[in-house]
Amino acid sequence: MKTHLAVYRGISGDDNRYGRFVSNVQQDRGVKDWTATRKFSIGDLVLFYFSDPLKSIVAVGFVASELNTLKGHWDWTDRKQVTFCDYSPIWLLKKKIQLKEACRTFALKAWYGTTPYRHSHELKPHIARKLLSIITKANPEIQDRFRRLNIETSVHPRSRGERKSPAPQEFLEGGTRQVTTELQCRNPQLRAQALAMYGESCRVCGFNFADVYQELGAGYIEVHHLRPLSEKKSKRKVTVEDVDVVCANCHRVLHRNGRKPISLNKLRDAIKRRRSKAAY
Repeated sequence: MKTHLAVYRGISGDDNRYGRFVSNVQQDRGVKDWTATRKFSIGDLVLFYFSDPLKSIVAVGFVASELNTLKGHWDWTDRKQVTFCDYSPIWLLKKKIQLKEACRTFALKAWYGTTPYRHSHELKPHIARKLLSIITKANPEIQDRFRRLNIETSVHPRSRGERKSPAPQEFLEGGTRQVTTELQCRNPQLRAQALAMYGESCRVCGFNFADVYQELGAGYIEVHHLRPLSEKKSKRKVTVEDVDVVCANCHRVLHRNGRKPISLNKLRDAIKRRRSKAAY
């Protein structure tokens, strides 16, 4: 069984299109103005997408007849060249699925960007699984009907020739080992002065832990030494002007070169360029 998205291609400007569709389904009449792809087969599942003004999947149904011969280069029907197909049964969704909202998830965002709502087509298995999961979660009665027909909506049967995903590689972790390291001594009074002078927001990217994590992040920020303490093993005098406050991410990037940290200005410039590109 394949799953298809069928797109309504009726007369635009007709405000009663959806009302007639509902009436026809409820009275078991023929359903017109829905496209059919060349790949339709009897028993395939169909998701009916109603374009303007709903922009939603409004029903699910099944292909119940063979297609008429399709001529020309179209892989869906248009008003001049109609391909007939019986759909039975058709179940109206109590809660329509607005496609744009449903596709805000990471798994469907890229697919929605290809404007799939412009024409009928067969859905790839992983797209079908996601959409059916959303539909049945919002419309439990449809899930019950699928179960009575022994139709699996969460995972489609693997088709012949489709490669099985390789098993995830296993790695050994855990256990303990003894290491010896040297830690630089820090003065809590210097930290207190730095926070009093510079605040609790990152001086490179502006990130504030309390803004994001609320009380869990209040008071958290890291103190960055402009001249690394690791340059000398002996103690030295440091003032608040020799340090700055940065978030954990920026701190890691500043020190990624080891004993020669990146300058704060260089990292600030990189972030500004990235944000300027994002703005466009």
